[in-house]
Amino acid sequence: LKCANSWVYRFKLHNGLQKVNFLGEANSTPIKNLLAERVRLRALLAKYNVEDIYNADETGLFFEWN
Repeated sequence: LKCANSWVYRFKLHNGLQKVNFLGEANSTPIKNLLAERVRLRALLAKYNVEDIYNADETGLFFEWN
């Protein structure tokens, strides 16, 4: 699993991903943060074809990041 862990580490580093702990199912986010994140997400998604964009929330793809 060492190879898989190092791949995940490099993938997270390259894509600016980090582990975030949530303290419950519902968390509130300030609206200004939400709007800024939507702008950032749209700019990111504009770089890809629609066929190459996948939704992976609530699919069991969550696991403990190292």
